[in-house]
Amino acid sequence: MKTKTPELIFFFIIFMLIPGCLMQHKVVTPVKKFSTVVVPYSGDDRYYYFAAAQLQRKKGNLSKAIEYLKKAIQKDPESIYLKKELAVFYLHYRERNQALAVIEKILSKDPDNVDSLIMYGKINYGLKRL
Repeated sequence: MKTKTPELIFFFIIFMLIPGCLMQHKVVTPVKKFSTVVVPYSGDDRYYYFAAAQLQRKKGNLSKAIEYLKKAIQKDPESIYLKKELAVFYLHYRERNQALAVIEKILSKDPDNVDSLIMYGKINYGLKRL
């Protein structure tokens, strides 16, 4: 009985090579960089203004961030969180007196707000009022 091992190996190799040769290779084109396009937002959503403020803060444009955060507060004047963020932005902008004024407004409405009390103490300590 004759062994068919060499023939099987030959067909196996051919079987493995043919599909690889028949496959077409895709040409990869480099991705073009897109320029930054600012699309004006016509809505007056407080979440939009808050997100825009955070983006401006990350870019290092604190004055624009404060402007957007003020717009968010206009849309939601009862939000203590937005007001605390405004105070933090003022602190980053080295406007301690304005930050203190915002914190005092928060404490006038919610005197038990622990975060605001801590910020109030730290700001007053920084201003040497304690």
